[in-house]
Amino acid sequence: MTNRKKNSIEIKSELESEIFAAVNTILNINQKYQKGILKESFFQRSIKSAKNDLLQLNFSLNKHHIILSKLLNHMNFTEDYYKAIDIINKTFVCSV
Repeated sequence: MTNRKKNSIEIKSELESEIFAAVNTILNINQKYQKGILKESFFQRSIKSAKNDLLQLNFSLNKHHIILSKLLNHMNFTEDYYKAIDIINKTFVCSV
């Protein structure tokens, strides 16, 4: 295996881990907020931060020519990703 190929695999693995972490953060924070464990201000700040993380990850995916949908399918994570996106959308549409 060449160094370039190894680096590509490492980059892909790192991006997978970061996507997994950001999405699970959103899902967990939303669950705690729905249960009344978190205050709205903390919830909104946390969702905004995770949204920014996902945005940066999308830039990294583009930089490395990785297609998000293929990566999510490979991870078997498409459904959770779109649940997180739905939470982001609902959070910021309701707060406007």
